[in-house]
Amino acid sequence: MATETPYQKAERKIAEARHTGATKLDLRCNWNADNSEKLTELPESLGQLSQLQSLNLRSNQLTALPESLGRLSQLQTLDLTNNQLTALPESLGRLSQLQSLNLSNNQLTALPESLGQLSQLQSLNLSSNQLTALPESLGRLSQLQTLDLTNNQLTALPESLGQLSQLQSLNLSRNQLTALPESLGQLTQLTELEISSNRLKKLPSSLARLTLLITLGAATTSLEVLPGWLGSLSNLQNLYLGKFVKEQNRQTYWGDNTNKLKTLPKSINQLKKLRLLDLEANQLTALPESLDNCELLEGLFLQDNEALGIPPEVLGPTLIESTISFSGEKAPADPKSILAWYLQSRTEPARRLNEAKMLLVGQGGVGKTSLVHYLIQNKPCNLGELPTEGINIDNWDVQGKKGTGGKFERINVHIWDFGGQEIMHATHQFFLTRRSLYLLVIDARAGEKESNIHYWLKIIQSYGGESPVLVVINKSDQHPHELNETRLIQDYPNIQGFIQTSCSTGQGIAKLRREIGKHIRRLPHVFNELPQSYFDVMAELEQAAAERNYIPIEDYRKISSRYNVKKSENQDRLIRFLHDLGVVLNFQDPDDPYGQNDPYVLNPEWVTDGVYAIINDKNLKEKRDGLLSCQQLSAVLNTLEGYPKNRHDFIVRKMMQFELAYQIDHRKQTHWLIPELLDPKEPKTLQWKPQESLNFQYAYTVLPAGVICRFIVRMHQHVNQNLSWRSGTVLKIDGNTVLVRGDIEKNKVFIAVQGAIKNRKESLAVVRDAFRYVHSTIPTLAPTEEVPLPDRPDVTVPYDHLLKLGEHGESKYFPVGADKCYSVTELLNGIDSIRYQNKRQGQRREERKKMGEKHVFISYCHDNKDDVSRLVEDLGNAGELVWWDEFILGGRDWKEAIREAMKNAYAVVVCLSPDLTKERYRSGVYPEIRDAITTFRQFGPGHSYIFPVRLAKCDVPPIEIDDTRTLERIQHIDLFPETKREAGLQKLLKSLATAPEHP
Repeated sequence: MATETPYQKAERKIAEARHTGATKLDLRCNWNADNSEKLTELPESLGQLSQLQSLNLRSNQLTALPESLGRLSQLQTLDLTNNQLTALPESLGRLSQLQSLNLSNNQLTALPESLGQLSQLQSLNLSSNQLTALPESLGRLSQLQTLDLTNNQLTALPESLGQLSQLQSLNLSRNQLTALPESLGQLTQLTELEISSNRLKKLPSSLARLTLLITLGAATTSLEVLPGWLGSLSNLQNLYLGKFVKEQNRQTYWGDNTNKLKTLPKSINQLKKLRLLDLEANQLTALPESLDNCELLEGLFLQDNEALGIPPEVLGPTLIESTISFSGEKAPADPKSILAWYLQSRTEPARRLNEAKMLLVGQGGVGKTSLVHYLIQNKPCNLGELPTEGINIDNWDVQGKKGTGGKFERINVHIWDFGGQEIMHATHQFFLTRRSLYLLVIDARAGEKESNIHYWLKIIQSYGGESPVLVVINKSDQHPHELNETRLIQDYPNIQGFIQTSCSTGQGIAKLRREIGKHIRRLPHVFNELPQSYFDVMAELEQAAAERNYIPIEDYRKISSRYNVKKSENQDRLIRFLHDLGVVLNFQDPDDPYGQNDPYVLNPEWVTDGVYAIINDKNLKEKRDGLLSCQQLSAVLNTLEGYPKNRHDFIVRKMMQFELAYQIDHRKQTHWLIPELLDPKEPKTLQWKPQESLNFQYAYTVLPAGVICRFIVRMHQHVNQNLSWRSGTVLKIDGNTVLVRGDIEKNKVFIAVQGAIKNRKESLAVVRDAFRYVHSTIPTLAPTEEVPLPDRPDVTVPYDHLLKLGEHGESKYFPVGADKCYSVTELLNGIDSIRYQNKRQGQRREERKKMGEKHVFISYCHDNKDDVSRLVEDLGNAGELVWWDEFILGGRDWKEAIREAMKNAYAVVVCLSPDLTKERYRSGVYPEIRDAITTFRQFGPGHSYIFPVRLAKCDVPPIEIDDTRTLERIQHIDLFPETKREAGLQKLLKSLATAPEHP
């Protein structure tokens, strides 16, 4: 039997609809389907469906519409998204009952005048076409509430647009408009106006009449001045004047023509309802004090306004990084704290920071310490100097900017020289910081591989972020270097240059000094002006740390308060700043999983000398069992000054915090096991047979030494101490034996599970979960999960690739290196636990479908999982597309999956129970509710988006939405008791149908 063509399929569906009298016809195609599966023309018989109310033709390849379309006299909804239409028939104007028309993502260059005859039209989407002008007749759409003209080529707008008296949302972003018509001021029902990414230099004064406006997007429009009448927009909540454009209720597009605002009007303090103010990438030189009167402000974004002099620590994450944006996951900085810092900096003396940190890394013996000596002393060091055992910290100064007297100021550079011996690499990572200059020192006599240059560059990338790197080729007088500089810069764009030096002859040292000075001066924070009080705190704290080595955080707060730095957020910000500079150590960064609520401020040299004294102790290294007893701890630290006995365990506790050690009972005495001090050699007693094991692998661009050490610490309850070595261990999990072996040369971790076959996958899941956590704490690491073939463990297949094959319906796969095909499902089921399999079967395809189409998002507490599972099933049976977090598969970043699902949610059902309280919401347990509320604010009055549903008797928490609405004021629906559940479900279904974007 011949395969049915898309046209034949459409004819069949039309005939069925005519026979049954159906009011809905769905001829859409999947957006990612092959073009051969898509319609290129419509049958004329479509015009016979006089009863039709809804027609979905999205994601086809239609280039034209038949005139017979005009005979669908009852049609209310027409969706033609993602086609290839270049023109519309005049008969379209005969669809007198049409309420919603979606023509986005086509190739339209003009619109017919007959469009103005659609007198019942409420929603018109013309985004992403090629329109250069609009017909005057558009003004006759008297019922229109939503008009989207995003991403066209419009250069002007007709005055008739002002006649759309019911319009509530108008999106004109990403066009080529140079002016707006004064008639826009007649749109007095407008609640959302988006004009970003145009070429407007000013706004018409008539917009002052848009007093119901809630959201105004005017980002990247070349604006030079904000008018004083802005204060008359008394209902304004969201004002976008930065570089990110809001599209589909999220901030995603980075515009081209940044605004050029230098000041803000004083009238901005009249925007009493303002919650979000984005001013990134302008040219602001001052802020009005009255801005502090906007008491409801939740997000204030002022990044890339250098003249304001506000440090990044004060400004916090950008709009796109913050939870206010769907793509972000960091809480925005408190606007009051930003303004308080700014006003304080203007009311007390301030001076440039002039402080920076420089870190030297590289293999042992390459001459890092000699290089530091030559830079500081300007002469070679003693040739018999011992290698750095840990970290050496020195201070040096370079030329800064001219001061008030015309004399150049000096920048104090804190130099951290890291020892290169491999045994210390796992410990180094906790002292590698952002916003620093890195010197990667290599030996000119070694090639790329021998110098381990890729390893170090990847480590810097992972822990130092976008910090600049200078590659120093030392000992160049002994051998010419052979580095592929072009390729290295392409792979690691933070490399700023390659400099050849010799500490014997002094070759290149002067150039290196110049380059260091240049890149230190380019660090974004170096010339920030800080209040004098910050410098007073820093000076006293640095002196106190040098004298006492460890200072309780309460003492630091007392010092800060004494110098009028009293707010806890300012104190936390300052201590993180000083930590990054290397002035003191305090692991208080909320983005660091090992650094929250650190109770001490520490002298950096005291901590590093103590930790590395243990790591480098000759006796401990020679034992090679990783064990440290209390007596051995005292023996090591007693040889150092400043380590009283009552502080010895402090150093070990810090190592435990870093996951460098864990406590055990050995021979009835307290010991600590330090994986870095284990034997580097794998035990000879290991007789592992991969062909008899369940195997799994991780492949890394670079495998940091600390990954295996931290994994051992994290899994220490399962570790067989006698079968552990520096790069591997054997675990006991649920009766199974698990071998974990790291190979630094191959940049791989090998996992093999033996024991009861029925439990192997569950044991593997425990190991994968532990690695997933360790990986998540190392930015940019992103290892690849690999599945070895069951009968050919030497041949592997990427786990993600298997998932994609399954997602696209591929049942068989012929791996490279294999000699036969394998079942995709069997390979996945062979390593995934039952839990992962249940999620994957039949759901991956469904997940992509639901992610790409509008759906209901379910927010709930996991204590109510059974009740929510039943609700998901009921909604699905009723024809609703539903998404909840059980659709997230193993290996997927759950935050990313939730954010992606939220983007396409037309409604959010908040399942309420006694477990959801205002306090738990504030603590971030339910981040999707915060995102839902942010989206809800974008809608105009009367729109439905959030639907509270009570699963049991409870109070609805008074979570604030805006100054007039809280969650408890939204009508909730009860799904209890059981006798009333069905009635509640029907009420919920009817309510969901009222959501503006219900499909």
